[in-house]
Formats: sequence, C-alpha cells, structure tokens
Amino acid sequence: MRLLFVIYDRFDVNYLAEELGTTHFHLACRHDIHDVVKKYLELGQDPNSLEPRTGKSPIYLAIKRNAEDVLESLLRHGADPNLAPRSDVKTPLHWICTRFELYDCDDYRLMAIFFRVCDELKLKVMVDARDSEGRTPLQWAVAKIQPRMVKLILSHGADLAEFRFPDGSYFGRELRPPVDWEEEEEEEETNYQLEHDAKVASGAMDCVEQLVEAGYELSLSDVLTIMGFLVESGYTEISNDDDEDDEDDEDDEDDEDDEDDEDDEDDEDDEDDEDDEDDEDDEDDDDDDDDDQCRILPESHTRVLAADLCEEMSRFFRRLSLNPFRVELMNFRLPKECCEMIIQHLTNRDLYNVCLAAAGREL
Repeated sequence: MRLLFVIYDRFDVNYLAEELGTTHFHLACRHDIHDVVKKYLELGQDPNSLEPRTGKSPIYLAIKRNAEDVLESLLRHGADPNLAPRSDVKTPLHWICTRFELYDCDDYRLMAIFFRVCDELKLKVMVDARDSEGRTPLQWAVAKIQPRMVKLILSHGADLAEFRFPDGSYFGRELRPPVDWEEEEEEEETNYQLEHDAKVASGAMDCVEQLVEAGYELSLSDVLTIMGFLVESGYTEISNDDDEDDEDDEDDEDDEDDEDDEDDEDDEDDEDDEDDEDDEDDEDDDDDDDDDQCRILPESHTRVLAADLCEEMSRFFRRLSLNPFRVELMNFRLPKECCEMIIQHLTNRDLYNVCLAAAGREL
C-alpha cells in the first residue's frame, strides 16, 4: 500500500480510486499510514470527508484499524468526535466500545487517547449518545465487560439517571476465546481457559462495582442478569478442577515420599547409582521447565488465582442476594444478621436460585 503513495506523491490532491469506491486519503486512514494521513491534513484535507462508497468517516476507519496516531492527528486537525458513518448512528465512542476483543488491551488505550485529545482541545463528546438500538457507549462498555472503559466514560459525565443495565441478550456475549482446544495440551488448555475466565468474571464484578460507586442502584433484574451470566457460563465453577488437582498432588507427594525412601536405600548400596539418578532427575527438571514456559500461567499461580477469584465471587454473590433473600423471601421476618449467617453457607448457584425465587421466576 505504501508504494501507492510513492507513485502518487502529491498530497494536496486527494485522488479517487473509482474501482475501490474510496480515495487515497481514506486508504491511508484504513491502513494506518500515519505520515501520509498527516501530510494530507496539513495540506488542507477535510478530516470529516466520508468515504464515497461506504459513507464511513476517516475517524471510523482509524478506530476500526486501531490506528492510535491517525486518530489523534484527525482530532487535532478538526475531526468531529461525534461524527457517525452515513449508514449508521453509532458515534466514534460507540465503535471504540463495540470493537473490543478480550485479550486486546489496545482498545482501552484508544479510548484514553480519544478522551485525552478531546479534553485537551475542549471538544465536547456525546457520551450519552444512543445508537440504532438505543444503547449508549456506557451500556456497551458494561456489556463487553470493560471496567477501565466504564470508569473512563463515567469520569467524563455519563448520565446514570437514564442508564439501563444491559440485559441478558447482549451482556457478556461472545467473550469466550475462539481457541480450538482440541489442538492444545490439556494442561495448557486449563491454564489458558482459567486466565480467560478469571478476566471475564473479575471484570464483570468490577464493572458492577464501578456503577454502584458512581451512584447506580442495581435492580433485582440487573442482579439476575449478572448472576445468570456468571453461573450459566460456568464462571462460578472455576475452582472445581483445582480441588481435584489438590487431591492428585497429595497422592503424588505420597508417591514421591515412597520413591525417596527407596532411593535412600539404593544410595546406601551404590553411590554410582545415585549419580546416574541425579542426571536423570536433572533431565526431568529441564523437561518440567520447558512445560512451564508453555503455560499461560504457572500452575501454582493458577491455583492461587482460582482460590482468590472464587472467594471474591462468593462475597459478590452474597452481597447481591442479601436484600432479595431478606426482603422478598423472608419479608423482614429475620434480622439482617441471621440472613447473613444463612446465605454464608449457600453456594453461588444457590444464591442465584434465591434471587430467581425472589423475582418469582422458575428455578
């Protein structure tokens, strides 16, 4: 693509590529060729000109490409931070929120740059704009489980008075990583899946905390949406495999102790055998190190992560289910302290069922 701008090296003229339905300026935005975009802008190119065929704005093309420098240059040369494509009503902020992929942290960087430049230039951003489905950027950030984005949007004045928590039709959808587990080693699969599940589960709880701290009051319907997502997606079962692993490790440790006793006896009989065994042990250790390098997280870390996350999730579920249990089911017949003692011994799925019962829904 760069060769095109070597051939067509005049940037005071925006050539039209009729066969592609676009212009050279829009192609530079599409392909994140920042130096070319900057030359066009410095020579007077309109930063809000829509692409002929698609009707998409340069700022939209930059966001889709995750072109941070192009985005900043467009804003600094007069791009409208609220300009939607011709065929859509989503603003640039909508597109930043909806393009998110779970392991791509650059999306938050893109939003941070967007707000930083707009703040610096005193450009008004429509943080409460609604798309064709009536959803705001804040709703999309929550639905995509983006706590840092949620915090950033709230800090820029998002209106919680009109905010509606995303319903189950799009809250947390399509967040499972698209990995073909059949091609992965079982242990690597477990660690990779655990890391992903931990990010999603902790992120969902963090989003809720951000909203509550900002003054949003969760309804019972909101609570059911959050709990239902975590329970039905299997995020509350993260520690089950670790418990089994603990039992297996205890058995392995017993076996290792027995082997050590046998080795001690053999060592007393023959020191040469000891040297040979040490060499074999060193080779085994090297193999273990190679395996560790393949893991997303070390095995010891995954267990700590699972334990901490499950404890945090249990506190989260108990906190959300206390009022439904005390008010809707017990009708204030028990003091708060007694209710807390009862739900302390319930599983996360039980607490979810408590909230379902409080809402009058079938378990």
